[in-house]
Formats: sequence, structure tokens, C-alpha cells
Amino acid sequence: AIDQPCAGPTLEEIVRGKGKDAERLIVAITVSDITRPVPYQGKAGILPPLLKKLQALGIPRQNIRIIVGTGTHRASTSREKIEMLGKEVVSSYKVLDHDCENESILVSVGQTPTGTKVYLNRLFHEADLKIATGLTESHFMAGASGGRKAVCPGLVDLRTIQKFHSPEFLESPCATNLVFAGNPCHEEALAVAKSVGVDFAITVTLDKDMRMTGLFAGDLEKV
Repeated sequence: AIDQPCAGPTLEEIVRGKGKDAERLIVAITVSDITRPVPYQGKAGILPPLLKKLQALGIPRQNIRIIVGTGTHRASTSREKIEMLGKEVVSSYKVLDHDCENESILVSVGQTPTGTKVYLNRLFHEADLKIATGLTESHFMAGASGGRKAVCPGLVDLRTIQKFHSPEFLESPCATNLVFAGNPCHEEALAVAKSVGVDFAITVTLDKDMRMTGLFAGDLEKV
């Protein structure tokens, strides 16, 4: 899936198009926190092959940042990071938690069509290559989880998250499971993610026993 995206350019093409040598590129990968059963680690995990691919393209390990998209959740504990990502990844890469109320790590990225002034995690914003990962399943207000939700609400400020969950949005009849057209929650999250410029997305689907049933990579919106 990583080598042959279902939509959009390959990672090789994206890296070549950045206009600087691969060894100088800074990469940010946003991952879900412990509340989401995303299969990141192990032989069937999605993170090891992604990290291996980035290094094969010439990006040094020390230039790769893994940011836990906590939204309004608390920071991950050291034990939770290992449970989510594996001991080898945690010991070899910079793994950081987002904090939606810490203004020192937030940067303005403009506003959405609904007028929301958006502030984003600075480390993700400043990265040359931005990758979003997660789980896609039916979602009671956003239509489906995954993709753009890794950025909004995952990596944005508290006020943007409050707007995303506001009565104005939630009372819309379109803010429901598997509805995207006219869904204000979906449209707001997508607008934020597109303004940020996510380069590549990876998402999985699972069955009721948490076994992977699909893995999709490539363009954020198409995935």
C-alpha cells in the first residue's frame, strides 16, 4: 500500500518534489493515542514499514518526529507509548504528545470557511513532509474517523476542537454516521487538514475482533 498508493503520488515522488536533499528533510508522522486500536507495532503493524521506507529514501532517523495526536486527551504515558508503538520505535525516534492548550507549541495556520481561526501543532506544521495515520470506522458525528481527523481534532488548539464539537455542528442532520456531503464536522476537519498540507495518509480498517481488513495509503482526501 505504501509503495503503490491507491491515490496520489508515491512517497518517492513526494520526497523528490520537496526541493531539497532527502537527508535535510524533516518528517512529522501523527499517530493516534491509546484510545484508538490502530495496529502500529509488530510484524503486522503499519509503522515499521513506513519508517523503513522513509529511511530507504535517505531520510535520517533523527529527522523523523512521531507526534501523538491527543486532541483534548491527556498526554500518553511512557508505558502507553511502548504499548502503542513498540519499544524499538520509542527508544529510537522522537515521540512527542500534542497539547491543545499549550500556546508555545501552536502556530496560526489561518481560518476555515466557517471562520474558525486555527492553531496547529508547530512541529507538524514546520515539517517538510507531513504524514497522517489512523483508523477509519463509522463515526457518529464526522461520518467516519481517520484521515483528516488525525489533524483536526488531533493536532489543533482547544478552540478549534470546541468548534468541531459545537452544537452548531452537532445539531446538523448531516453530522452522523457515514454521511459526508453537507456534514459540517467532516467539512471543517477536511478544510483544516487541507490548509495544513498533509502529504501522505495511511489508514486501516478493522473487523469486530480488531483484525485488520484493509490498509489504504496515499492522498489524504482520496484515502
